[in-house]
Amino acid sequence: MFLGASARRREEHIMNVFRNFGHAMGMVLRNIRSYLFLSMTVLLSFCFLLVYLIATDSETYNTYKDILARNPETSILQILNGDNMYEEIQEAQLSVRDYLSHIPNSHFSMIYRSPYNMNYMQSLYFNVIFIEDDAFGTATNPFDEVELLNIRLSDGQALANEAFYEWMQLSTGEEHPSLAFDYPFADGTMERVSVTLVGGRRSNTAAPSVVNGSLTGGAVLYLPYSTMLRLLEKGPIDCMNSFLIVYAPAEYQEAVYDYAKTSPYVQGYGSYNLMSINAAKLSIRSAIGQRSLMLCFFYVILAVNLYGSFRNALNDRKFEIGVKRAIGASKANIAAQFTAEGLIVIVGNLLLSVYLVLTGFLVYKTILKAQGIIYTITLGWSALAGYIICCLALALLFSLIFAWQTSKVNVIDNLRAE
Repeated sequence: MFLGASARRREEHIMNVFRNFGHAMGMVLRNIRSYLFLSMTVLLSFCFLLVYLIATDSETYNTYKDILARNPETSILQILNGDNMYEEIQEAQLSVRDYLSHIPNSHFSMIYRSPYNMNYMQSLYFNVIFIEDDAFGTATNPFDEVELLNIRLSDGQALANEAFYEWMQLSTGEEHPSLAFDYPFADGTMERVSVTLVGGRRSNTAAPSVVNGSLTGGAVLYLPYSTMLRLLEKGPIDCMNSFLIVYAPAEYQEAVYDYAKTSPYVQGYGSYNLMSINAAKLSIRSAIGQRSLMLCFFYVILAVNLYGSFRNALNDRKFEIGVKRAIGASKANIAAQFTAEGLIVIVGNLLLSVYLVLTGFLVYKTILKAQGIIYTITLGWSALAGYIICCLALALLFSLIFAWQTSKVNVIDNLRAE
């Protein structure tokens, strides 16, 4: 019996809450002119805040997304920059690898870049890069991003930049097209090299094109060490430059960097992902700090505007409050009604601001996409949570202030004034 009465009381309480909110919604619609200025203030303020948050987060993300996507466990050491014979570079890179071999779980890929070579039959140039037969990754130059491929090549096979590889597939109709070119030795002689292209790699090198009836363009070819060793039997190889890809746990990357600064064999430090990532994170933290200060300023301005707008809405409703008090409505009931009205107005405009801002950003993204620009719209969880919590807190706070002010209205003076 006791449980049944308690359940009925809870049900009645819930129904009263819904009735009160329904009545408050009706009063908001009935007094829409009184709430118009308040609604415009809330809507514009919330829209401005949300636009600022999304714009700053999106700009930060699009600025640093490529850097943060890098692998912090890879770096590139440039070995003996400039034209050097293969034997000189081999001695240097063996010394470097020997020194770094004490790093746990480390791997190395040595890359030799040969001079550009013009194919004698067409105006095509080939940038030949020799990589280890079982290299875990590769790069086009010391400042390029390392691409982890787990490469397995044998003599007679090669990789190419994606654009050239796809162009060769379309030109020959073969999944793995064949290619022949002349490789130049340091003494000026050449050796005909035939390879089968077995895959493509990301690169900024464009596909060949026909200009004035002639085929022009170039390609980046990745040949295995086994091919290089075979060529060494035919003539001396001159390397334009070479670099060593170091794959090591992130906690050891600083040691690699320190060694690179002091080693006589290392002429430069190329892609140092961990340093770039840490610098990007530092810049992001700085941007977040600046944004926090701006948000504090914006919320203060919003609070001042809300207070003034609620005061104006209250002045328009003083006669109504006087009538309700005159016919017996309690201060508590009036305060509850105006609290609900304030929450409805602010939360409603909060939701409307989210819809309008997101629609605007999606239209902006569509325009950029039509121009070939890929722009990512993002909002961090911390910014989103802060926005929602602060907006709801302001909604509750000023709704309560609004309700408290209604209880202080001088009923007799306002009825006489009407």
